[in-house]
Amino acid sequence: MAETLEDEIKGQLVQIDVVEVDSSEAEPVETSNVLSLVTEDSMSFSIDEDTEEQTLANIRRTRRYRTHNTVDFSFDQLIAIDLSALEQLNLVDEDGKLNFDETRRLNEDLVEDVEVVIDINYLKNEAGDIEHTHRLHDVEVYNLDIEMGSTPPVTSIEMMVHGDIELDHTTA
Repeated sequence: MAETLEDEIKGQLVQIDVVEVDSSEAEPVETSNVLSLVTEDSMSFSIDEDTEEQTLANIRRTRRYRTHNTVDFSFDQLIAIDLSALEQLNLVDEDGKLNFDETRRLNEDLVEDVEVVIDINYLKNEAGDIEHTHRLHDVEVYNLDIEMGSTPPVTSIEMMVHGDIELDHTTA
C-alpha cells in the first residue's frame, strides 16, 4: 500500500478548471475554480464526424460531404470535488444540492456577457505550474455519476462541447 497520494498517482497530472469569462469590461475578467485533478489516462476526448455520399450521373467518383460532428469530453476517477466549480456548471445549487432543472443543461446566456468555459491544464510539476492549456467553449454536462460510498466522493463527468476548441490556449 502506498504511503502518500503521490505514490498512488501514475502519469501526467491534469487540472480541469471551470472559468467564467466576463467580457462586459474593456479587458475580459476571468474567474476560475478547480473542478478536478485527474491523470491524463483518466480523460477521454472524442470527435465523431458524419459524412454523406453523393454520386452524380456524369462523375465517376463518389463525393463525400461532411455533415455533422459531435465532440465529447469526459473524465473519471475524480480526486477532489470543488462545489463552487460544480455550481458554476449549474450542477449543484448554492447549498450544494444537485440541480435537475433546465438551467443545468443550458449554460449559455445565463448571465449576459459571461461565458463559462472549461480549461484543461497540463501541469509541469507538483507545484502546479501549467505547461499548456486546452480551452473548451459552450460545454454541456450530460452525465454526472457520483459514487457516494467513498471519501471523497468519486465521480465521472461527461460533457458535450458545442463551441470552439482552443488547443494550447494562452491568456494575454
